[in-house]
Amino acid sequence: YQAEFPTKNGEWTEVSVPLTRLVPMFRGQTLSGPPLDRTRIEEIGLSLSDGNPGAFALEVDWIKAE
Repeated sequence: YQAEFPTKNGEWTEVSVPLTRLVPMFRGQTLSGPPLDRTRIEEIGLSLSDGNPGAFALEVDWIKAE
């Protein structure tokens, strides 16, 4: 399950991603599947998927689930 969020080079941004926005995906392809079961979440991952090769950095100050 994943959702996109915007970033800006050189700027800190605060992003809110409601769990209801997460959709089942595999390698960039949307899958049909059940809604996310919040009780089964075991980990969170972040990845760059803009398709642009090259160096990048993503600094995370904190993550909070509500």
